[in-house]
Amino acid sequence: TSGQPIFAADAKHAVFLDMDTLTLVDLVAGTSKVLATNVRNELSASDDGRFFAYLDHDDRVHVMRTDGSEVRTLKPEIRTVEVAFASDGSLVGAASDRELEVFDDHGTSLSTFDIATEQYQFALRGSDVWTSGNDGNIRHYQHGALVADRPAHITPVRALALVGDSIVSLGEDST
Repeated sequence: TSGQPIFAADAKHAVFLDMDTLTLVDLVAGTSKVLATNVRNELSASDDGRFFAYLDHDDRVHVMRTDGSEVRTLKPEIRTVEVAFASDGSLVGAASDRELEVFDDHGTSLSTFDIATEQYQFALRGSDVWTSGNDGNIRHYQHGALVADRPAHITPVRALALVGDSIVSLGEDST
């Protein structure tokens, strides 16, 4: 497979990506079906397990429920390479190499702003966005403006999450 499978919060379904084919598995019935064959990147999921997203070869972001039903399709104005969710799925971020476009839960583009290069981890809440990546820094943006840029790790950041009022990160060296 390409990346980790995503399991629904109710543990009834899972989705996985193999090369460019997205497959839904019904874990109760023991069946599977192909959802898409034009996927070009790893899957992204909301922390609450209700939603996941994938990018297709036409640069569209497909937001799906973990039962395989499509919620909406987004067409970012930027060349998206990665997708991120707010923990509750209320916001979707589409990231390019140097920009981030944020959408609300109706698919409306709220903002597009410049970000540092090589940012691969994202956390979104309201008008706040945190990013991190290969340089080990965590950056905080409010309304698209950079308000903090702090070193957090001496190695690339491989995980970033909001937990209550805290931001939690994991470096490549497990620090």
